[in-house]
Amino acid sequence: MASKLREHANSPTEMGVLSVYRLSTGGANGSSPPIPAGRADGLPRSAIVDAVTALRRLPPPVFAVVALLVVGLVVGRAGADSRWSWPLVGAVSRAFERPSSDWGAGHRGIDIVAGVGALVRAPVTGVVTFVGTVASRGVIVIGTRYDEEVTLEPVEPTVAQGDAVAPGDVVGLLRTGHDGGTALHFGVRVHGEYVDPAPLLPAQPRIVVYDSRLDSW
Repeated sequence: MASKLREHANSPTEMGVLSVYRLSTGGANGSSPPIPAGRADGLPRSAIVDAVTALRRLPPPVFAVVALLVVGLVVGRAGADSRWSWPLVGAVSRAFERPSSDWGAGHRGIDIVAGVGALVRAPVTGVVTFVGTVASRGVIVIGTRYDEEVTLEPVEPTVAQGDAVAPGDVVGLLRTGHDGGTALHFGVRVHGEYVDPAPLLPAQPRIVVYDSRLDSW
């Protein structure tokens, strides 16, 4: 079965989940794999034993999801800024296109697709500096202590100007109106210059669903 799962692993993260899954189910041949003596990653052997024992008690589907989340938290995206998080989870339908000039054509942010009413969250710690309507669309602007400015639209705000926010705090609900669809426009300016938000963000979580039918392969 492990070989079949390996063939369907789409990323290093999923391969990591496969490795942990094999540990939880007794390895490739059904026997319990040995736990290395000494320390690993700075943890005492007793802590490793306790953690592995607890994880082994989880049903395989639950274990796979937990392992994926842990791997995602530990690994993240190379080069990502730990201060930032996604304002909502969804596919990026349009990437950043740096304008040739202040008034030139381009795309000053990224668009993230989600359903109407999706919760929009603060992507960084800061203070709400603007809440209002621009070109018939609800706009929220958040400023940070590092001279960064975040723009989120179209949003029905649930915050007010002057509110302090932290990553993950709900600031509004997604509405229609951006490029004729339901996508959140997420823009970032640093020292007054538009930058690509994508490199600042960690990897979005991916859910790997365990299918017991794979056991029959």
